[in-house]
Amino acid sequence: KPPMPSPMPMPKPPELPWRVAGPAENALPGIVPRPTSLPGIPRCHLETTALPSAVKAEAWHPNAQEFAAGTPTGLIRIYNGRTRKLERLLMGHAQDVAVLSYRPDGGQLASASLDGTVRLWNPDGRAAVVFRRHEHPVYALAWDAAGRRLASGDLGGTAWLWTADGQPLKNLREE
Repeated sequence: KPPMPSPMPMPKPPELPWRVAGPAENALPGIVPRPTSLPGIPRCHLETTALPSAVKAEAWHPNAQEFAAGTPTGLIRIYNGRTRKLERLLMGHAQDVAVLSYRPDGGQLASASLDGTVRLWNPDGRAAVVFRRHEHPVYALAWDAAGRRLASGDLGGTAWLWTADGQPLKNLREE
């Protein structure tokens, strides 16, 4: 028998640009610093730290140290107002974030979405309250001057008044 030819060596796979080497200790929660394949997960969504091309809503914190940007994916991105670096991602809305409003004392951020919800977020990025009384996309939010009440309005013509801790005070359409 003639000798079997030796197998050809497999070429080394090319280095892929998204496999970044280096420490990941500065990665924000929810951001994957070095994407890789995930067994059993056919696809995933990755966010960059750069501001996305479409921003649907924005608001400055009263102390001007941070600003919030709402996206069509339902994420709210909190940036450092001085350095413009991404500091936090707030996840909760299922559709476009339509409007953002900081409480006058800066204690909470209110967000409203096409998914019909209004959310209050604590300064650390945790969701504090979710208002689910609207039946239509919510496009308007406003705090009273003292920051004790929040008004929200939807495309169906309904406006609600809420306490800062999430209790409904009044449906203005029923008045």
